[in-house]
Amino acid sequence: MKINKYSYRVCFLLFFVITLLEFILIEAFSWAGFHGFGDVPMVYTGIGVLAIYLWIFFPGSALVIFNVIMLCRLKPPIGALGKYILTALSGIGAGIIIFQLDTYTIRILWQLIKIIIYFLEHSAWMEYPAP
Repeated sequence: MKINKYSYRVCFLLFFVITLLEFILIEAFSWAGFHGFGDVPMVYTGIGVLAIYLWIFFPGSALVIFNVIMLCRLKPPIGALGKYILTALSGIGAGIIIFQLDTYTIRILWQLIKIIIYFLEHSAWMEYPAP
């Protein structure tokens, strides 16, 4: 069975993008209620907590579903399966490295995180705590 390089590229890019998305969402959700020192932080409502769990659960479940579909459809030999696992781990590692480099240097992704934080703060997902 011949497996082309296109499927490895798709696997790498999919794991890279979903890992980067996961880190962006976790960063935005964790910083959303913080308004600085001395200001009242916002808390998540019940709908907000449910939405956060779904958003954080979605990328990981999408990766598992993708792997099951790809492995059942292609039925690669053991050597190709090892290459797929290595490609997936490389995509995850590259996503983590790019996020960490951007967080401490360039801050391009932080513009997207700030937009997500703005929408979270002005949605029904967050509110100020009762006094």
